[in-house]
Amino acid sequence: MSVPPRSHYCSRCLTSFPGSPEHCPNLSCKRAQPESGWGTIHQEDEIFDRNYRIIRLLAMGGAGITYLAREIGPDGEDIDPRLAIKVLFSSRNQGSYLRRLATEAQILQEMEHEHTAEYRGFVHRSGHSPYLLTRFEAGGSLLDHIRRVGTLPVRQAAAVGSQICMALEKSHEMGVIHRDLKPENVLIAAEVPPGQVPHCRVADFGIAKVSSSLNSNLTRAGAFVGTPHFAAPEQFLGGRVGTTSDTYAVGAILHFCMMGRHVMQFADRLPPEDSWQILVDSLPAQINRPDDPPEDVERMNRVLSVVMDPRAEHRCTATELAVMLSALVLGHEPVIPDRAALPLPSSATEAFPAGTWATAYPAHTVQTVPSSTIDPDAIPDTPPSEAPGTPEPPSREVVIKDAAEGASTGCVVGGVLAAGLLLVALAAGWAYQNRPDLLGLTPPALAADLPALTGHETDEPAMTDYRLLYESLEALGPWLQEGCSIPAGSTANLLLVVEGDGTVRSTTVTEGISDAVDSCLISSLPAATLNRGQPGPIQFPKVMTWE
Repeated sequence: MSVPPRSHYCSRCLTSFPGSPEHCPNLSCKRAQPESGWGTIHQEDEIFDRNYRIIRLLAMGGAGITYLAREIGPDGEDIDPRLAIKVLFSSRNQGSYLRRLATEAQILQEMEHEHTAEYRGFVHRSGHSPYLLTRFEAGGSLLDHIRRVGTLPVRQAAAVGSQICMALEKSHEMGVIHRDLKPENVLIAAEVPPGQVPHCRVADFGIAKVSSSLNSNLTRAGAFVGTPHFAAPEQFLGGRVGTTSDTYAVGAILHFCMMGRHVMQFADRLPPEDSWQILVDSLPAQINRPDDPPEDVERMNRVLSVVMDPRAEHRCTATELAVMLSALVLGHEPVIPDRAALPLPSSATEAFPAGTWATAYPAHTVQTVPSSTIDPDAIPDTPPSEAPGTPEPPSREVVIKDAAEGASTGCVVGGVLAAGLLLVALAAGWAYQNRPDLLGLTPPALAADLPALTGHETDEPAMTDYRLLYESLEALGPWLQEGCSIPAGSTANLLLVVEGDGTVRSTTVTEGISDAVDSCLISSLPAATLNRGQPGPIQFPKVMTWE
């Protein structure tokens, strides 16, 4: 039986071809075979770098080739899991290409997040092209998923977007801005049928902007970086790229997932300046899905309006977007952040614990748009030691009222804890999950002449008011812990009287930590303006815990 000729590629034009011709078969290249020979494309069952068995070629990109492979054990047997090996082209195994691959490897290694590609190793040694090892995701990319099942209903798209935002929250905390988010760079752990939410992982941090200890500047100032169809307006003009450039891209991905087309067609074929003007004129992007519940479509359009605002400073953060999308998944009104207010320092991962995507999605299904209707052009082929006292107001984490002037500087809105409470609400309504009696504490005595919010409310306005107050106090937790020297593991049972404008009129500690800490809490809380959803003063019992 004859053995098929080995495949090679030209390092100048990256054309691949069988055999070893004297000249590159690409007529626009025609390069003569170099003395070192053509670049090699590894074959099925071939042993790569002594430790890996090639299963098949996955993709050829601008910097290298990605293979599906398995590690070989000491006994010669293949070891799980299957791996994706990204190998740089022989002509691009140094300089900026190598720095980008090494930076991507370091980012993935330091992130270790359930919604980013799983790092498995990086090899760079003399005599061998550098390569990056990640766990292979059997479901392909988000683009592949859309091609299989068609466009996504609003709630499924929101569930996918929430996962992307969780990965972004972690990367932004590290000082890493992805800059090239698109459906091809969102991997799916396993194929799922229509109506089921896939587990998503963000990949390809090769052109990420890094401003932390990973400091790396791989792109010249003013250069366009990213993929035009998913790039934020500022990227087209070579402007400053920030974290909200990534959240914009999430909005563009959501639009594509639900509509099967891009916000701006032919963005990859126009000069950047022209693309910028057309894009700005097209924003805010909106969706139209007649088969989805109208309230879902309206809610998503409000979210897209804030996440795809042409002005970067007016867009929401990844945390805020995760909260809004999590509310959408559960059929609740998203709390749209006010740009005059400051974001909460909460973790987006609280919105949905690991492994809950399929179960959290509501049981009813909406008809998807068949993949055959997707626009073909939209689918490319490819604590302190001092004694406790009133803490200094934090600069960003919470909104504080200046006690000397008595003027409120704003209100806290949103928060990831909202989504966590919404999950509870699905099964048991707005039951108070932080009740003192359930935690072995004595419930505070409520005044008879003042309405109270306890979490047992069933009407929507009171539920919203309770949720916003709960989130505001949770956001104050770290500030109070630092300023009042609260030991980790402490619990305090509080009763607050809060005015309609969010001012804390009084604080009572019914079961506290120590006299000094309790006094600090009583004097500190009136310095904060909480977020309210209704007018008029209310009593608000709250158990505060500090990890």
